[in-house]
Amino acid sequence: VEGKGSGRGYASYGAARPLAGRVTTRQGETHGGELVFDLDESFGSELLNGSVDGLEYSIPFALVRTVAPRSKGVSAVTLLDGGELLLGDATDVGAGNAGVLVRAAGRETLVSWDEVARVEFDR
Repeated sequence: VEGKGSGRGYASYGAARPLAGRVTTRQGETHGGELVFDLDESFGSELLNGSVDGLEYSIPFALVRTVAPRSKGVSAVTLLDGGELLLGDATDVGAGNAGVLVRAAGRETLVSWDEVARVEFDR
């Protein structure tokens, strides 16, 4: 039995999709394909973590349009609805990020976080 406000049932959600998109480096190179963000998130259902002004955010990658590092500890995150957050204080958006692995045409390219200018996710 579903009560008021219980939300959608499990079956109403689509299948988990792999992350895909493009990584642009600080040197202007672009690498596109399937993405593994921070070497541990590879599906749209996984979460991007960060905080701002004492509020912690856990945002499904399926709702993220872009992530662009701004400094060692802060990244600009643009959401699909056009909203933008400057998030910090978490490995996903800061200097502790392990980089982005790009898989395409049987090749794998690892772009270290300090070389990332922007990550753009496909929809």
